[in-house]
Amino acid sequence: MENKNVQISKNLRQALSLDGQEVIQTSNNTISPVVDINKDRSDKFASSTTAVNGTATLLTTSSIKRTYVCGFTLAQVKDSTCNVATGGTLSIRVRIGGVIVDLAYLPVITLTTQENSVSLSFPPVEVDKNTAIELASGAHTLGVWVKAGSVSYFEKDY
Repeated sequence: MENKNVQISKNLRQALSLDGQEVIQTSNNTISPVVDINKDRSDKFASSTTAVNGTATLLTTSSIKRTYVCGFTLAQVKDSTCNVATGGTLSIRVRIGGVIVDLAYLPVITLTTQENSVSLSFPPVEVDKNTAIELASGAHTLGVWVKAGSVSYFEKDY
């Protein structure tokens, strides 16, 4: 006759499976949740380059799937006649749990030549559904300021 705890553990494993994938592990009488969100993952990329003021949308997240961001690149080239205000920034902006978050930003110095970039890969972060992932920047009226951004992401069914 099988031990009741062993049978309960088997029943729990069966109840907590995700498309046949085991989502719990047992060890030394403890149960730990385990979900591999990278299974069958296919990364996608969205990007934008702009010389206009304001915000450019890199991607609008799905309303029917979970969207995970796992990397970005942010870059700018600005000439010395560009009058964007010192203290302004260029950023990659997402919404996580209803809060707007800048994944990264590059500071701007007025009337100064600038050329810089940053790239980063990180463990997947779920962003809100049906929202814009943006390349956000301040405004200028003179000179040249070219901004570029991209995000790597993947989607999963709910």
